[in-house]
Amino acid sequence: GLQHWDVPAGTRQNKPPNFLQSPMEAKVRNLTIPASAWPPEESTGIPAVLHRCWRFYPHLGDSGGFFVAILRRVEGMPLPDDFVPAPLAAAEEGGGDTKDDNVSGNKEDDDEVDQEEQAMGSLLPEDAICKEKLPEAQKEAHFAPAVASQRTKELLEEVLKFYGLECLPLENFFVRNEGEGRNVYLVSDAVRDVLLCSASELHAMVGGVRVFVENRFLKSSACSLRLVQEGVRWLEPLMQRRRHTVTREEMTLLLEGGKVAFASLEESSELRQALQMADNQQGSVALACDLPHRTRLAVAAECGAECISLFVNQHEMKELKGALAEYLH
Repeated sequence: GLQHWDVPAGTRQNKPPNFLQSPMEAKVRNLTIPASAWPPEESTGIPAVLHRCWRFYPHLGDSGGFFVAILRRVEGMPLPDDFVPAPLAAAEEGGGDTKDDNVSGNKEDDDEVDQEEQAMGSLLPEDAICKEKLPEAQKEAHFAPAVASQRTKELLEEVLKFYGLECLPLENFFVRNEGEGRNVYLVSDAVRDVLLCSASELHAMVGGVRVFVENRFLKSSACSLRLVQEGVRWLEPLMQRRRHTVTREEMTLLLEGGKVAFASLEESSELRQALQMADNQQGSVALACDLPHRTRLAVAAECGAECISLFVNQHEMKELKGALAEYLH
């Protein structure tokens, strides 16, 4: 419902964000920010109806956010004078040469047209000719509450206990593909209420932040779901188990991308002592490093029997290295 807002922008060299007044100012600062990030001008008439819209900002996408609005056709309202139905518009653009216009009423001309169409069809490869029956579409995935499936509910209860996240309500977790639980998403209370109250009217594809994913790599893991890097920054402060604080030197070593043996760490290392405890189970863990400006860098890692390594993709690894270098230099 906002009609006016500021657009903050920062860089790695300029940590405190600046509030930009216009796209022109962003261009002067060599910042690529879409003009849609700023409020629309009053002359467009859009600000007067913004109170009816919601704007969602993606947590990973580099964009200006997305507006969501419902369009409703009101019966009895006259159409604009310049409104042209789609078929008529297509006919006008094509100069009136539609298929119906080509039917002259002359049987010989019609037969000639049919022969030309058959000849064109015979020149096309077999797979280029439309079949009489299209293949059935794949089953569309659904975004449903985790508690809707007894299997997923029990699985999630075990996962929250494993990571010490019993403080989080089960109702805030959602899954795709009708409860298979391969990807688990955490949503806010507000988004949860919208999804639950509009289940019959709103077809949601995905929402919230992905926090868990099926563990298909470390077979010896004590938990069937592992932490996901995009969600670990939100979970790590709440985790009562499976979280460890590492030094900047240890984080730098882990960010090299290889496996780090417990024995290679300093004997006085808190991380080494925690990982070598007899009751330490193999599986996903959250590692966090305290940085200047009260910043905490959290990463997802996999703990084996004798070594530990980060479990992030190449893009995430690049971003983590850049963030650590930014604060250490």
